[in-house]
Amino acid sequence: PAVEEVQDGMELAMKEFAEPPIELFIEDSATDPKQGVSAFNKLVDSQKIDLAVVTLSAIASAVTPIAIERQIPILQTLVSTPDIAKQSKYTFRYFHSSDQDAAIGVKIAVEKLKAKTVGIIHINDEYGRTQVKFFKEGFVAAGGKILSEESYLNAETDFRTSLLKIKSAKPDIIYLVGLREIAVILRQIKELNITTPLLSNAALSSYTFRQAAAGSDEGAYLVAPQFYFENPSPLTEGFL
Repeated sequence: PAVEEVQDGMELAMKEFAEPPIELFIEDSATDPKQGVSAFNKLVDSQKIDLAVVTLSAIASAVTPIAIERQIPILQTLVSTPDIAKQSKYTFRYFHSSDQDAAIGVKIAVEKLKAKTVGIIHINDEYGRTQVKFFKEGFVAAGGKILSEESYLNAETDFRTSLLKIKSAKPDIIYLVGLREIAVILRQIKELNITTPLLSNAALSSYTFRQAAAGSDEGAYLVAPQFYFENPSPLTEGFL
Protein backbone atom coordinates (compact mmCIF):
# COMPACT_ATOMS: atom_id res chain seq x y z
CA PRO A 1 0.00 0.00 0.00
CA ALA A 2 2.78 2.51 0.77
CA VAL A 3 4.36 1.85 -2.62
CA GLU A 4 0.96 2.24 -4.28
CA GLU A 5 0.60 5.59 -2.52
CA VAL A 6 3.91 6.68 -4.09
CA GLN A 7 2.62 5.64 -7.51
CA ASP A 8 -0.66 7.46 -6.96
CA GLY A 9 1.22 10.57 -5.90
CA MET A 10 3.45 10.50 -8.98
CA GLU A 11 0.47 10.12 -11.29
CA LEU A 12 -1.36 13.01 -9.65
CA ALA A 13 1.71 15.24 -9.64
CA MET A 14 2.51 14.60 -13.30
CA LYS A 15 -0.93 15.79 -14.34
CA GLU A 16 -0.24 19.19 -12.83
CA PHE A 17 3.52 19.69 -12.88
CA ALA A 18 5.00 17.60 -15.69
CA GLU A 19 6.00 19.93 -18.51
CA PRO A 20 6.96 18.68 -20.98
CA PRO A 21 4.84 15.55 -20.40
CA ILE A 22 6.57 12.56 -18.83
CA GLU A 23 5.63 9.03 -19.83
CA LEU A 24 5.30 6.75 -16.81
CA PHE A 25 5.86 2.98 -16.97
CA ILE A 26 5.10 0.81 -13.92
CA GLU A 27 6.57 -2.57 -12.98
CA ASP A 28 5.89 -4.38 -9.70
CA SER A 29 8.76 -5.89 -7.68
CA ALA A 30 6.32 -7.58 -5.30
CA THR A 31 8.88 -6.57 -2.61
CA ASP A 32 11.22 -9.25 -4.00
CA PRO A 33 14.77 -8.08 -4.91
CA LYS A 34 15.15 -10.61 -7.75
CA GLN A 35 11.84 -9.58 -9.23
CA GLY A 36 12.85 -5.96 -8.77
CA VAL A 37 16.01 -6.51 -10.81
CA SER A 38 14.00 -8.22 -13.56
CA ALA A 39 11.49 -5.37 -13.58
CA PHE A 40 14.26 -2.78 -13.83
CA ASN A 41 15.98 -4.56 -16.71
CA LYS A 42 12.66 -4.93 -18.49
CA LEU A 43 12.01 -1.19 -18.24
CA VAL A 44 15.48 -0.37 -19.53
CA ASP A 45 15.42 -2.90 -22.40
CA SER A 46 11.79 -2.60 -23.49
CA GLN A 47 10.81 0.97 -22.66
CA LYS A 48 14.24 2.62 -22.97
CA ILE A 49 13.61 4.67 -19.83
CA ASP A 50 15.67 7.76 -19.00
CA LEU A 51 15.13 7.55 -15.22
CA ALA A 52 13.95 4.91 -12.77
CA VAL A 53 12.13 5.56 -9.50
CA VAL A 54 12.84 2.70 -7.09
CA THR A 55 11.02 2.09 -3.81
CA LEU A 56 11.97 0.02 -0.73
CA SER A 57 15.47 -0.56 0.64
CA ALA A 58 15.76 -4.22 -0.34
CA ILE A 59 14.81 -3.47 -3.94
CA ALA A 60 17.05 -0.43 -4.18
CA SER A 61 20.06 -2.33 -2.83
CA ALA A 62 19.60 -4.97 -5.53
CA VAL A 63 18.87 -2.58 -8.39
CA THR A 64 21.43 0.16 -7.66
CA PRO A 65 24.58 -1.72 -8.83
CA ILE A 66 22.84 -2.64 -12.09
CA ALA A 67 21.62 0.92 -12.63
CA ILE A 68 25.16 2.20 -12.13
CA GLU A 69 26.51 -0.38 -14.57
CA ARG A 70 23.88 0.50 -17.16
CA GLN A 71 24.24 4.23 -16.45
CA ILE A 72 20.58 4.78 -15.70
CA PRO A 73 19.84 7.47 -13.07
CA ILE A 74 17.66 6.21 -10.24
CA LEU A 75 15.65 8.19 -7.71
CA GLN A 76 15.04 6.21 -4.53
CA THR A 77 12.19 6.78 -2.11
CA LEU A 78 10.97 4.71 0.83
CA VAL A 79 14.64 3.72 0.90
CA SER A 80 16.48 4.20 4.19
CA THR A 81 19.75 2.29 3.67
CA PRO A 82 22.51 4.74 4.75
CA ASP A 83 24.80 6.11 2.03
CA ILE A 84 23.06 4.20 -0.75
CA ALA A 85 22.66 7.40 -2.76
CA LYS A 86 26.38 8.17 -2.49
CA GLN A 87 27.46 5.20 -4.58
CA SER A 88 27.41 6.99 -7.92
CA LYS A 89 26.47 10.13 -9.80
CA TYR A 90 23.50 8.13 -11.05
CA THR A 91 21.92 7.56 -7.62
CA PHE A 92 19.66 9.94 -5.71
CA ARG A 93 17.40 9.52 -2.69
CA TYR A 94 14.39 11.41 -1.35
CA PHE A 95 13.81 9.86 2.07
CA HIS A 96 15.36 9.72 5.53
CA SER A 97 18.04 7.12 6.39
CA SER A 98 17.88 4.34 8.97
CA ASP A 99 20.43 5.93 11.27
CA GLN A 100 18.36 9.15 11.41
CA ASP A 101 15.13 7.21 11.94
CA ALA A 102 16.60 4.96 14.64
CA ALA A 103 18.10 7.89 16.54
CA ILE A 104 14.65 9.46 16.91
CA GLY A 105 13.21 6.07 17.84
CA VAL A 106 15.77 5.67 20.61
CA LYS A 107 14.95 9.14 21.90
CA ILE A 108 11.24 8.29 22.06
CA ALA A 109 11.97 4.95 23.75
CA VAL A 110 14.25 6.42 26.39
CA GLU A 111 12.83 9.88 27.02
CA LYS A 112 9.12 9.50 26.27
CA LEU A 113 8.49 5.88 27.17
CA LYS A 114 11.21 5.66 29.87
CA ALA A 115 12.15 2.22 28.54
CA LYS A 116 15.15 0.36 29.89
CA THR A 117 14.45 -2.91 28.08
CA VAL A 118 13.07 -3.72 24.63
CA GLY A 119 11.77 -6.68 22.66
CA ILE A 120 12.22 -6.44 18.89
CA ILE A 121 10.34 -7.97 15.98
CA HIS A 122 11.34 -7.04 12.42
CA ILE A 123 11.21 -8.06 8.80
CA ASN A 124 14.35 -9.92 7.78
CA ASP A 125 15.42 -7.87 4.79
CA GLU A 126 17.82 -5.01 4.06
CA TYR A 127 15.47 -2.44 5.54
CA GLY A 128 14.57 -4.34 8.70
CA ARG A 129 18.11 -5.46 9.51
CA THR A 130 19.61 -2.00 8.98
CA GLN A 131 16.91 -0.21 10.93
CA VAL A 132 17.21 -2.56 13.89
CA LYS A 133 21.01 -2.44 13.84
CA PHE A 134 21.05 1.31 14.39
CA PHE A 135 18.24 1.19 16.94
CA LYS A 136 20.01 -1.46 19.02
CA GLU A 137 23.29 0.44 18.93
CA GLY A 138 21.62 3.63 20.09
CA PHE A 139 19.44 1.98 22.71
CA VAL A 140 22.31 0.04 24.27
CA ALA A 141 24.50 3.16 24.21
CA ALA A 142 21.76 4.93 26.16
CA GLY A 143 21.91 2.23 28.83
CA GLY A 144 19.10 0.03 27.51
CA LYS A 145 19.01 -3.75 27.20
CA ILE A 146 17.71 -5.96 24.39
CA LEU A 147 15.68 -8.79 25.96
CA SER A 148 14.40 -10.49 22.83
CA GLU A 149 14.75 -10.20 19.06
CA GLU A 150 12.59 -11.99 16.51
CA SER A 151 12.63 -11.70 12.72
CA TYR A 152 10.36 -12.94 9.96
CA LEU A 153 10.35 -13.33 6.19
CA ASN A 154 8.29 -11.23 3.82
CA ALA A 155 5.79 -13.98 3.02
CA GLU A 156 4.94 -14.88 6.63
CA THR A 157 1.46 -14.25 8.02
CA ASP A 158 1.49 -15.84 11.48
CA PHE A 159 3.63 -14.00 14.02
CA ARG A 160 2.11 -15.39 17.21
CA THR A 161 5.04 -17.59 18.22
CA SER A 162 7.50 -14.71 17.93
CA LEU A 163 5.15 -12.35 19.74
CA LEU A 164 4.66 -14.79 22.62
CA LYS A 165 8.44 -15.14 22.98
CA ILE A 166 8.72 -11.36 23.25
CA LYS A 167 5.82 -11.21 25.68
CA SER A 168 7.45 -13.81 27.93
CA ALA A 169 10.63 -11.70 28.06
CA LYS A 170 8.58 -8.86 29.62
CA PRO A 171 10.28 -5.89 27.93
CA ASP A 172 9.31 -2.31 28.71
CA ILE A 173 8.48 -1.72 25.03
CA ILE A 174 8.21 -3.61 21.76
CA TYR A 175 10.04 -2.22 18.72
CA LEU A 176 8.34 -3.28 15.48
CA VAL A 177 9.88 -2.71 12.05
CA GLY A 178 8.06 -3.95 9.00
CA LEU A 179 6.10 -3.18 5.85
CA ARG A 180 2.61 -4.21 4.75
CA GLU A 181 2.47 -7.04 7.32
CA ILE A 182 2.50 -4.55 10.19
CA ALA A 183 -1.30 -4.45 10.26
CA VAL A 184 -1.45 -8.24 10.74
CA ILE A 185 1.16 -8.11 13.51
CA LEU A 186 -0.78 -5.38 15.31
CA ARG A 187 -3.99 -7.38 15.16
CA GLN A 188 -2.20 -10.46 16.51
CA ILE A 189 -0.65 -8.39 19.32
CA LYS A 190 -4.15 -7.36 20.35
CA GLU A 191 -5.44 -10.93 19.96
CA LEU A 192 -2.71 -12.20 22.30
CA ASN A 193 -3.58 -9.50 24.84
CA ILE A 194 -0.10 -8.00 24.71
CA THR A 195 -0.35 -4.57 26.29
CA THR A 196 3.33 -3.61 26.14
CA PRO A 197 3.84 -0.11 24.65
CA LEU A 198 4.68 -0.29 20.95
CA LEU A 199 7.16 1.75 18.91
CA SER A 200 7.18 1.32 15.15
CA ASN A 201 8.41 2.75 11.85
CA ALA A 202 7.02 4.98 9.10
CA ALA A 203 4.93 2.19 7.54
CA LEU A 204 2.47 2.65 10.38
CA SER A 205 1.77 6.19 9.16
CA SER A 206 0.14 4.79 6.01
CA TYR A 207 -3.62 5.33 6.02
CA THR A 208 -4.10 1.98 4.29
CA PHE A 209 -2.09 0.16 6.96
CA ARG A 210 -3.95 1.87 9.79
CA GLN A 211 -7.28 0.94 8.25
CA ALA A 212 -6.14 -2.68 7.95
CA ALA A 213 -5.01 -2.63 11.60
CA ALA A 214 -8.67 -2.12 12.54
CA GLY A 215 -7.95 -0.05 15.63
CA SER A 216 -5.18 -2.29 16.97
CA ASP A 217 -2.67 0.50 16.32
CA GLU A 218 -4.25 2.71 18.97
CA GLY A 219 -1.64 4.05 21.39
CA ALA A 220 1.33 3.03 19.26
CA TYR A 221 4.25 5.39 18.73
CA LEU A 222 6.00 5.74 15.41
CA VAL A 223 8.78 7.61 13.62
CA ALA A 224 7.93 9.13 10.25
CA PRO A 225 8.80 12.24 8.19
CA GLN A 226 6.79 15.31 9.21
CA PHE A 227 5.30 15.70 5.75
CA TYR A 228 3.44 12.43 6.30
CA PHE A 229 1.23 14.23 8.79
CA GLU A 230 1.38 17.99 8.48
CA ASN A 231 3.11 20.32 6.08
CA PRO A 232 2.08 23.98 5.70
CA SER A 233 3.55 24.18 2.19
CA PRO A 234 0.99 25.52 -0.33
CA LEU A 235 2.17 22.91 -2.82
CA THR A 236 1.50 20.13 -0.31
CA GLU A 237 -1.90 21.51 0.63
CA GLY A 238 -2.86 21.90 -3.00
CA PHE A 239 -1.66 18.40 -3.83
CA LEU A 240 -3.66 16.89 -0.97
